Amino acid sequence: MKDLLKQEDEDSSSLQLKEKEMEKLSQDFVAVNEQTEKDVQAHAAAEKHYQAVSVGLSSSEDGNAASVAEQLMTAKQEISKRDTETRQATMSLKHMKDEVKKKESELKKTAQDYKKDQNGYEALEASRKKLETEMQKLGFEEKYAADLTNRRRVLERELRDSQERVDRVGSNMQQLQFQYTDPEKNFDRRKVKGPVAKLIRLKDVTTATALETAAGAKLYNIVVDDESTGKKLLEKGELKRRYTFIPLSRIQSNPIPASVCKKAESVVGKNNVNTALSLVEYDKDVQAAMEYVLGSTFVCSDMNTAKKVTFHPQIKKRSVTLAGDSFDPQGTLSGGARAKSSSVLERMQELVEAESLLQQKQEELKRVDVELTNLKKVADKYRQLKKQYDLKCSEATMAQSRLQQSTHHQQLEEINALHASAAEQEEILKQAKEIHRTAMEKVKELEFKITDEINGRGRELKAAEKAIAVTSKTVEASRKLMDEQTQLKDMLKLEIGELQQAISSDQTQKADVEEAIQGLEQQLTRISEEMASVKDEATAIEKQLAQAKNDLKVRNKDVNNKMKEQEKLRQEKHSVDLMITELNREIKKEENNRKDLENKVFTWDSYFLPFPIIKMNNGGAAAC
Repeated sequence: MKDLLKQEDEDSSSLQLKEKEMEKLSQDFVAVNEQTEKDVQAHAAAEKHYQAVSVGLSSSEDGNAASVAEQLMTAKQEISKRDTETRQATMSLKHMKDEVKKKESELKKTAQDYKKDQNGYEALEASRKKLETEMQKLGFEEKYAADLTNRRRVLERELRDSQERVDRVGSNMQQLQFQYTDPEKNFDRRKVKGPVAKLIRLKDVTTATALETAAGAKLYNIVVDDESTGKKLLEKGELKRRYTFIPLSRIQSNPIPASVCKKAESVVGKNNVNTALSLVEYDKDVQAAMEYVLGSTFVCSDMNTAKKVTFHPQIKKRSVTLAGDSFDPQGTLSGGARAKSSSVLERMQELVEAESLLQQKQEELKRVDVELTNLKKVADKYRQLKKQYDLKCSEATMAQSRLQQSTHHQQLEEINALHASAAEQEEILKQAKEIHRTAMEKVKELEFKITDEINGRGRELKAAEKAIAVTSKTVEASRKLMDEQTQLKDMLKLEIGELQQAISSDQTQKADVEEAIQGLEQQLTRISEEMASVKDEATAIEKQLAQAKNDLKVRNKDVNNKMKEQEKLRQEKHSVDLMITELNREIKKEENNRKDLENKVFTWDSYFLPFPIIKMNNGGAAAC
């Protein structure tokens, strides 16, 4: 692309140089052409003169062939004519000078009064110009002030119409009119953004029903800057009914990831599904609230599309149709007949537009009022000066009229006219004398030719031949130069045409390259968007991973505690097992001792007792 632009610049520079060269050559060509025509005419005149001289004629001053005697008669007639003009011009000039002296003498009688009137007129003109300068310094324009006044009347009418429209539309939307009392002194109402429905601007009114279904009851929630503002409004705002607030500082949203959007588009087609959030416009400072209200819902063209999107295993997001039917991934469906009236968002869109127009008109009216207020002082000063200016203009016009109608002024006009006529007569006299002198010289020359006719004709014939030879060479040189100029001009035309074709080709290639670059930029933008989407997913995964790590750390800690308890119990069990083993050994020992004792007792009883002893099941004995 860089080489292409460089080549185009070089071709353009070369074309400019060639065009300048062509322009100069064209000028030279015109001059050469004119000179050639003059040379041809001079050659033709020389040939004509030669032919006239050859037959005994001579060229007169006007270039026509005539005999010497005819030329002499013409010259004497010219002398006589100019003598008459000279006498007449001299007499007229003398009469005019006498008239000027007479009128200048009469002019002196009225000069004093005329001078007084002229000074008065000049003083009025000076005052008028001074007032005009002061008015210009004010920079006031009557037309502009009048236009502003007319604009104010138009704005007042438009403002009334806009207010009536706002009242008419707003009267049917009382549920969206959030009215409250300032909860504290100097409360900043900018902290209260208003109902969600008022903060949404539809890109396409046909999506109003779907977006209203997607938002549901959240459409009437009130967006505030933080929970503190919401708490103040609840406690001290004197609210007329119950409201739900969305604090921008605390609200948590779960917008649909870009990867899920792309999956939905691949399943049903890009033109059949959009995120609800992408179908509205809103101010950037309420983005969190918009994501909370609309960020987790798809808007689909019809029920089949919504069903495919909602229940797809890799999407599982709520979807609504343009008709207002809703599909939830948990399995619930809602739909059916809707109210015949226009949707809330459509009416809200109309209300927002009406309020925006009303605000524009109010702001413009305020600006016009400020400007009119600023202009008022200047206008008063301007009108005062304008009144004085008009008066001075009227007085100056009257003074000028008196001057022009005065005898002195009329005499001045007559004297000036006489001076102009005298100048014309002097010029006529001067020209007549010059022509008379030239004619006298011509007469002498012709008289000499008559006395020396043979020698004069020979000299004139040689002069005519020489003139033909000179003009012939001049014409040949001019035509040769003309041919060279024509060839050079044709060559330049050819070079300019080639350069224009080259530039056209360069521009075509540049357009192709720019189109390719634009395609690459679009591809880069798409890749960047995909990268941003992947980054968002990665960020979400990292957050999940961090949470999982925290959970794992807590569980590891619990496991370690359990293992310690288990080890402790194992040790206790081991001690108990040892004690049991020891006790079993003691019991066994005691059992053995008991059996030995029983045997001994039995033997003793059998020897001493008169009745037998019966051994009991429990190890005891009873006498029979």
